[in-house]
Amino acid sequence: AILLLRLYNRLVSTGSDQSAEVRQQLFQFLRYSNYYSANELAPYLKPTELYEEYAVILTKIGRHRDALEIYTKTLNSHRRAQEYCEMVHTEKPDVFIMLLETYLNDKPPNID
Repeated sequence: AILLLRLYNRLVSTGSDQSAEVRQQLFQFLRYSNYYSANELAPYLKPTELYEEYAVILTKIGRHRDALEIYTKTLNSHRRAQEYCEMVHTEKPDVFIMLLETYLNDKPPNID
């Protein structure tokens, strides 16, 4: 996984058209593979703009609320947040409640 991440970063820095393809491969590997340590990889992804990839890592280490915040606040994708809940609700039955709490804890816009 780290090699794919390094390759992706190198391709992005050079402006290569292949970066999107490598990013997709990285996402698929992170989502479906168990041949890496999510805890060890998390620090490599957190400071990047690979938000969905980081959400996959957070899911694997059980940080569902943080993953939901990425979908709702960083990516502003309510559809992806709902899909996430549907994907993990069998292992984490209260994930829909977490999603609701994420929305309820969101600060309203400042109206002056």
